[in-house]
Amino acid sequence: MRGFTIVELILASLFGVLLVGAATASVVRESQGSGVLVQEDVSSLYVEDAMETIAEEIGMASLVGEDRDGNGELGSTEDLNLNETLDSDWSLADGTSATAITFNRRMDLWFGSSARPSTAYSSAIRYRLAGGRILRETTHTATGRTLRTILAHEVQSLRFTRRGRLVHVDIIIRLRDGQTRTLARSVIVRD
Repeated sequence: MRGFTIVELILASLFGVLLVGAATASVVRESQGSGVLVQEDVSSLYVEDAMETIAEEIGMASLVGEDRDGNGELGSTEDLNLNETLDSDWSLADGTSATAITFNRRMDLWFGSSARPSTAYSSAIRYRLAGGRILRETTHTATGRTLRTILAHEVQSLRFTRRGRLVHVDIIIRLRDGQTRTLARSVIVRD
């Protein structure tokens, strides 16, 4: 019984690579026509996810943060997260609209078996639109560096409107065919 020579193995391998490459090129060529539709759907999904993230965080936000007595100064009992900073950064006045919002997210921390949570607040969280992208920015407490996350792209407009504890968020995106799509959501701020 005779085996394969090295030349035969190399030729068979090259033939296999060429066959797989040709099949891949054919599939890519056939799917290019639907690439635009897929890209639009992906863009819309990112914006929908961004809206969910924004709404969830605003729903956990605080209008006053740690400034419970309203004097604008850090009191002895107000520094709940022990960062020596008054975390009270709500930026949207009642009855106004803005293209950016800054706030502190309330975090309920449960220690042991206590039935009552301890409340602390995040460092300032800011949502804004820059270059067609929705950005989430926060400052890292230990380093002081700004952490920036891009949540969505191809966004034409981002607007926040406040009426009491209700915040309305509007996002407008431009689709590839020139049409626009508006996403809107209203959220009640927790406290």
